[in-house]
Amino acid sequence: MTTGYSGKIELPWDFYVSGFADINIADKEGPTWGYGEVVFGKPFGKDSRYKVEVGAGLKSKGSGEINPRKDLRLIAGINF
Repeated sequence: MTTGYSGKIELPWDFYVSGFADINIADKEGPTWGYGEVVFGKPFGKDSRYKVEVGAGLKSKGSGEINPRKDLRLIAGINF
């Protein structure tokens, strides 16, 4: 059985924080982190077409581990 969360918070000056994750609560060795991401970003340009984000991939360390391994990243994107 897996449970999870997702959400986004809009901040002043068009900044935002968003994230999601899933946790396997039925693992034989205890609750186990699956995968997740958390980002802090800002859209810019005409119609907020572009975005820049700083974030982290939150990856599993193995069965029975609830504390994720952090994989930091810088993200640039464009909406088509």
